[in-house]
Amino acid sequence: MQLEGSKFYFHYIRCKLLQTGGIGNTKRSSRDTWWNLWQQYVDRLRDVMKSNSAETEYEKIIIDCLDAYKRHLHVATSDEALTILAGDECTLIQNAFMWMGRWRPSSAIVFVLSRMGFDSVQATKDHCEAAVACSSSSSTVKEKQLTCLRALQKEAFQAEARISDEVAAVQMLLADQDALDILHGRNSESDGYDDLIHLRQLLHVKLGELKVLLQKADELRLHTLTNLLTIISSRQAASCLIGAFELMFVIRSLGDSI
Repeated sequence: MQLEGSKFYFHYIRCKLLQTGGIGNTKRSSRDTWWNLWQQYVDRLRDVMKSNSAETEYEKIIIDCLDAYKRHLHVATSDEALTILAGDECTLIQNAFMWMGRWRPSSAIVFVLSRMGFDSVQATKDHCEAAVACSSSSSTVKEKQLTCLRALQKEAFQAEARISDEVAAVQMLLADQDALDILHGRNSESDGYDDLIHLRQLLHVKLGELKVLLQKADELRLHTLTNLLTIISSRQAASCLIGAFELMFVIRSLGDSI
């Protein structure tokens, strides 16, 4: 809840800073670019699946997609970081699933387990091991994979908690009395526009800290993806990539219709 409150506060700050003309309104342009590119990779994977190609064909497309995603994650400025963290490039429904402006690494592990036919929440360890041992499907996790996925999920969850705590600390700095007085127009002795300019100067260093935290979160996302690809097969990864795209397509469509 603390991080969700930060998102709304960051959105409020960004709206105020927009009044100074210091931040450009580039809503959804970056995400739309990635979305169109992601769809191209999904289409390529579907074609490979239809042709029953070798594992190496899946691997090549997966690596190309990961490289493209790394380029998409590049954040050049503090203003851009604030836009992402505020969720201004997403619909309200999309924002409900976001952590630090993008997807949550630990939840990605849950999605992978669910996609491959295993429920990490309802099943007990004994039942899980029995189910995995009895399964011969290439799309179902094996016992060794299950152990590694659980360890990766725990690592991601702990890292998320540390980053969220750091964000909360930055939010407290952003909520100092000078900033609050300017945001709420309580400084009656000075011009409102000058106050907003002063606010931008006041927050410059702190917004830089937000950019660093977003970079940490993105590094965690890439770390999770990279390790996932060492645990599951390229064929399994292809199935998860297509499934994630289909899920986001539904969430995106619902958000656009509201």
